[in-house]
Order: sequence, then structure tokens, then C-alpha cells
Amino acid sequence: MKQLTVDGKEVNIYGMDDFKLYVEKIERGYTLEITEELFNYWLNVLPPVWMRRNFTFKDGLNIPASFAFAEGSENLVIFWRDGKKFFARKSNILNI
Repeated sequence: MKQLTVDGKEVNIYGMDDFKLYVEKIERGYTLEITEELFNYWLNVLPPVWMRRNFTFKDGLNIPASFAFAEGSENLVIFWRDGKKFFARKSNILNI
């Protein structure tokens, strides 16, 4: 995991080497900054459930989502980018 300091705060960026920790944090509902490599992994591992939609999380966070991923009947993980930064967060929407 890479750590950067942005505006005086430490920011963790999760990558392929942090896969287990990434999964644990996503399952707990954290919004995670991820590497482009991890973003592309999830984009290519299975077909996305959907691509390119605006998405609003239950807490009101509205983002221009790149894609949503779920394997079977589980809550969607939403992926998006902001410039050269990549993010992931589990939603409350069940993939059926």
C-alpha cells in the first residue's frame, strides 16, 4: 500500500499487493483510493454489471461512476475516477 500526504493527511492507496486488505476494507464499506492497476483488474476480471452511470450512495455522495462490479448475488462495488485518482466503494444495491 502506498501512503501519500495530501493537505497534511495520510492517504492510503490500495493496489494488487494489498488485495486481501482491499477486500476487507471494501466489505466494511470504506471508500478506498486504489491504483489504476487494481481499477483495471476489476474492470477486466468479469464483465461489469453496468458502465458509465451517475450513482448516488445512501449517504448522498453522488459520483460519475465508471462501472459496477459484483460476483453473483452480492452488493455492487462502484468504481470511479477523478482525474488520475481511482476509487472503489461497496454500495447498498444488491446484484440479482
